[in-house]
Amino acid sequence: MVSKEDENQAEKFIQALNAIIKEDLDPERHCFAKLFGSMSTGFGTKGCDFDVVILSANTPESESTEDNKDVLMKLRKILLDKPDFEIKNVILTARVPILKLEYGGRDVDVSVNNEKALKNSRLLHAYAQLDPLIAEKQGRKQNSPDQLQNSFNYQTQSKVKVKVKV
Repeated sequence: MVSKEDENQAEKFIQALNAIIKEDLDPERHCFAKLFGSMSTGFGTKGCDFDVVILSANTPESESTEDNKDVLMKLRKILLDKPDFEIKNVILTARVPILKLEYGGRDVDVSVNNEKALKNSRLLHAYAQLDPLIAEKQGRKQNSPDQLQNSFNYQTQSKVKVKVKV
């Protein structure tokens, strides 16, 4: 399970990133950062990474992957000058481009307009709220947060399909 220290660091990171986004990254787009993945679902483990999506209140429907790549590259350039952020890598060729960085010794993956992942995290969080023991049982069976989320995702979808068919 995630420690209080993990939660505090995640909150501090999101606040710092949102301040940078608001000040330096296209203020007219009204972008903001939001946590998703294991830290937001309740399936995170102590020291797990942060998955973050940058969303825009003014995102046009036609915004493309190329636009998302541009946002990541602008953010990369801004964060290079910020001492608390260490850029590790930018993966622009992935289906969902990612900016990999480190904040306070913690690995962070940043994507742009990755709403499917955000919705999936909300769904997993809702499942965990239905039965809190699911997260505890799954956490004991898995070695890493990614394995946990992938396993739970598959198992939960299977159970939901079975329940719907009955």
